[in-house]
Amino acid sequence: MSNKYEIRPYASDSDDSGDEGADFDVDKLEPLEVGPGEHKLQYTYCLWFGKKGSHRAASGIKPMWEDPANMRGGKWVIRLKKSKIDRAWENVCMAMLGEQFLVGTEICGVVLCTQVSEDVLSVWNRTATDTDNTIRIRETLRRVLNLPQTHPIEYKPHCDSLKFL
Repeated sequence: MSNKYEIRPYASDSDDSGDEGADFDVDKLEPLEVGPGEHKLQYTYCLWFGKKGSHRAASGIKPMWEDPANMRGGKWVIRLKKSKIDRAWENVCMAMLGEQFLVGTEICGVVLCTQVSEDVLSVWNRTATDTDNTIRIRETLRRVLNLPQTHPIEYKPHCDSLKFL
Protein backbone atom coordinates (compact mmCIF):
# COMPACT_ATOMS: atom_id res chain seq x y z
CA MET A 1 0.00 0.00 0.00
CA SER A 2 1.24 3.49 -0.81
CA ASN A 3 2.47 5.75 1.97
CA LYS A 4 0.93 8.68 0.13
CA TYR A 5 -1.66 9.13 2.88
CA GLU A 6 0.61 8.88 5.92
CA ILE A 7 0.53 11.82 8.33
CA ARG A 8 3.57 14.00 7.85
CA PRO A 9 4.69 16.77 10.23
CA TYR A 10 4.79 20.33 8.89
CA ALA A 11 8.40 20.86 10.00
CA SER A 12 11.22 18.44 10.66
CA ASP A 13 13.34 18.28 13.81
CA SER A 14 16.35 19.47 11.82
CA ASP A 15 14.63 22.71 10.78
CA ASP A 16 17.03 25.55 11.56
CA SER A 17 14.59 28.35 10.79
CA GLY A 18 14.70 29.56 14.39
CA ASP A 19 10.92 29.63 14.48
CA GLU A 20 10.07 27.39 17.42
CA GLY A 21 6.37 27.62 16.58
CA ALA A 22 7.04 25.80 13.29
CA ASP A 23 7.63 22.43 14.98
CA PHE A 24 4.47 20.37 14.85
CA ASP A 25 4.09 16.89 16.26
CA VAL A 26 0.63 15.47 15.67
CA ASP A 27 1.21 12.77 18.31
CA LYS A 28 1.71 15.39 21.03
CA LEU A 29 -1.54 17.25 20.41
CA GLU A 30 -3.84 17.31 23.40
CA PRO A 31 -7.55 16.70 22.78
CA LEU A 32 -9.74 19.77 22.81
CA GLU A 33 -11.67 20.33 25.99
CA VAL A 34 -15.43 20.17 25.52
CA GLY A 35 -17.41 22.21 27.99
CA PRO A 36 -20.65 21.11 29.67
CA GLY A 37 -23.60 21.23 27.30
CA GLU A 38 -21.36 21.33 24.21
CA HIS A 39 -21.56 18.65 21.54
CA LYS A 40 -18.51 16.50 20.96
CA LEU A 41 -18.25 14.63 17.67
CA GLN A 42 -18.55 10.89 18.10
CA TYR A 43 -16.03 10.09 15.34
CA THR A 44 -12.80 11.73 14.19
CA TYR A 45 -12.03 12.53 10.54
CA CYS A 46 -8.99 13.56 8.51
CA LEU A 47 -8.95 15.77 5.42
CA TRP A 48 -6.68 14.83 2.50
CA PHE A 49 -5.98 16.96 -0.56
CA GLY A 50 -4.84 15.66 -3.93
CA LYS A 51 -4.29 16.98 -7.44
CA LYS A 52 -7.73 15.90 -8.63
CA GLY A 53 -9.81 16.27 -5.50
CA SER A 54 -10.31 16.09 -1.77
CA HIS A 55 -10.96 13.25 0.64
CA ARG A 56 -12.45 13.35 4.11
CA ALA A 57 -11.90 9.98 5.74
CA ALA A 58 -12.59 8.53 9.15
CA SER A 59 -9.49 8.64 11.32
CA GLY A 60 -7.23 5.66 10.73
CA ILE A 61 -8.68 4.93 7.28
CA LYS A 62 -6.73 5.84 4.17
CA PRO A 63 -8.87 7.11 1.28
CA MET A 64 -8.09 4.17 -0.98
CA TRP A 65 -10.05 0.99 -1.62
CA GLU A 66 -7.02 -1.15 -0.70
CA ASP A 67 -7.28 -0.03 2.94
CA PRO A 68 -8.56 -2.95 5.10
CA ALA A 69 -11.54 -0.88 6.27
CA ASN A 70 -12.59 -0.25 2.66
CA MET A 71 -11.86 -3.59 0.96
CA ARG A 72 -15.28 -5.17 1.67
CA GLY A 73 -17.12 -1.93 1.10
CA GLY A 74 -18.18 0.21 -1.78
CA LYS A 75 -19.13 3.72 -2.75
CA TRP A 76 -22.11 5.71 -3.88
CA VAL A 77 -21.13 7.81 -6.91
CA ILE A 78 -22.93 11.01 -7.88
CA ARG A 79 -21.97 13.06 -10.94
CA LEU A 80 -22.80 16.75 -10.64
CA LYS A 81 -22.44 19.91 -12.71
CA LYS A 82 -19.53 22.09 -11.69
CA SER A 83 -21.92 24.84 -10.60
CA LYS A 84 -23.44 22.51 -7.97
CA ILE A 85 -20.39 20.74 -6.55
CA ASP A 86 -19.23 23.28 -3.94
CA ARG A 87 -22.52 23.26 -2.06
CA ALA A 88 -22.89 19.49 -2.50
CA TRP A 89 -19.40 18.86 -1.03
CA GLU A 90 -20.17 21.12 1.92
CA ASN A 91 -23.54 19.47 2.56
CA VAL A 92 -22.18 15.91 2.38
CA CYS A 93 -19.24 16.72 4.67
CA MET A 94 -21.54 18.39 7.19
CA ALA A 95 -23.96 15.45 7.02
CA MET A 96 -21.10 13.04 7.71
CA LEU A 97 -19.72 15.12 10.59
CA GLY A 98 -23.22 15.67 11.97
CA GLU A 99 -23.93 11.92 11.79
CA GLN A 100 -27.05 12.42 9.65
CA PHE A 101 -26.54 9.11 7.84
CA LEU A 102 -27.44 7.18 11.03
CA VAL A 103 -25.23 4.21 10.11
CA GLY A 104 -22.60 4.45 12.86
CA THR A 105 -19.09 3.61 11.71
CA GLU A 106 -20.31 2.33 8.33
CA ILE A 107 -19.22 5.55 6.57
CA CYS A 108 -15.49 5.45 5.78
CA GLY A 109 -15.31 8.81 4.07
CA VAL A 110 -16.35 11.10 1.25
CA VAL A 111 -14.40 11.92 -1.89
CA LEU A 112 -14.60 14.79 -4.35
CA CYS A 113 -12.97 14.22 -7.76
CA THR A 114 -12.77 17.16 -10.12
CA GLN A 115 -12.99 16.38 -13.82
CA VAL A 116 -13.13 18.48 -16.97
CA SER A 117 -16.85 18.45 -17.73
CA GLU A 118 -18.33 17.43 -14.38
CA ASP A 119 -17.32 16.60 -10.84
CA VAL A 120 -17.84 13.33 -8.99
CA LEU A 121 -18.86 13.07 -5.35
CA SER A 122 -18.72 9.68 -3.65
CA VAL A 123 -19.49 8.35 -0.20
CA TRP A 124 -17.53 5.26 0.84
CA ASN A 125 -18.89 2.64 3.22
CA ARG A 126 -17.37 -0.43 4.92
CA THR A 127 -19.77 -3.21 3.94
CA ALA A 128 -21.13 -3.54 0.41
CA THR A 129 -23.32 -6.50 1.42
CA ASP A 130 -25.15 -4.55 4.16
CA THR A 131 -28.16 -3.63 2.03
CA ASP A 132 -30.07 -1.78 4.76
CA ASN A 133 -27.21 0.62 5.55
CA THR A 134 -26.30 1.01 1.89
CA ILE A 135 -29.86 2.05 1.03
CA ARG A 136 -30.00 4.35 4.07
CA ILE A 137 -26.83 6.09 2.83
CA ARG A 138 -28.33 6.55 -0.65
CA GLU A 139 -31.57 8.00 0.71
CA THR A 140 -29.70 10.34 3.05
CA LEU A 141 -27.59 11.52 0.11
CA ARG A 142 -30.72 12.28 -1.91
CA ARG A 143 -32.18 14.24 1.02
CA VAL A 144 -28.99 16.13 1.93
CA LEU A 145 -28.27 17.06 -1.70
CA ASN A 146 -31.93 17.67 -2.54
CA LEU A 147 -31.66 15.34 -5.55
CA PRO A 148 -34.76 14.24 -7.45
CA GLN A 149 -35.45 10.50 -7.69
CA THR A 150 -34.55 10.72 -11.38
CA HIS A 151 -30.96 11.86 -10.70
CA PRO A 152 -28.70 8.81 -11.16
CA ILE A 153 -26.73 7.58 -8.16
CA GLU A 154 -24.58 4.53 -8.82
CA TYR A 155 -23.27 2.05 -6.25
CA LYS A 156 -19.88 0.44 -6.95
CA PRO A 157 -18.53 -2.29 -4.65
CA HIS A 158 -14.76 -2.04 -4.20
CA CYS A 159 -14.39 -5.76 -4.95
CA ASP A 160 -15.25 -4.87 -8.57
CA SER A 161 -12.20 -2.58 -8.64
CA LEU A 162 -10.02 -5.38 -7.23
CA LYS A 163 -11.00 -7.66 -10.14
CA PHE A 164 -9.08 -5.46 -12.59
CA LEU A 165 -5.73 -5.84 -10.81
